[in-house]
Amino acid sequence: MSQKYSFFDPVALEAFRKEHKLEPYRIKQITDAIFKQSIIDFQEMTILSKEMRDLFDAHFEIISLKVSKLVEDDETSKFLFETSTGEILETVLMYHYHDNSKKLFANNEKLQHKKMNIPHQTDE
Repeated sequence: MSQKYSFFDPVALEAFRKEHKLEPYRIKQITDAIFKQSIIDFQEMTILSKEMRDLFDAHFEIISLKVSKLVEDDETSKFLFETSTGEILETVLMYHYHDNSKKLFANNEKLQHKKMNIPHQTDE
């Protein structure tokens, strides 16, 4: 398949659901996995059969932005995202902490970057 649809495209999702004769509760299971369990990979949604995970994975993407670069220092994280059409979006996350929670948050973020295979660069 050349182009995947966004899972959040209601027209494409409903057409797909009808074409594959899927019950509406399957879509709810996936949205619950995304929003309640923070799962952003169909293959990790074990509530679905392997066949169904592969089917959704082949036709849809949950996040259509790809992180092309990440630069961090103690107070900010700068992300460069690339769209499916090649456009670049830049975002900056600024940390404003007044206690020791920043250290815990930063360590969690680094673990998430490893899990998502995001190129990671630290400016120090």
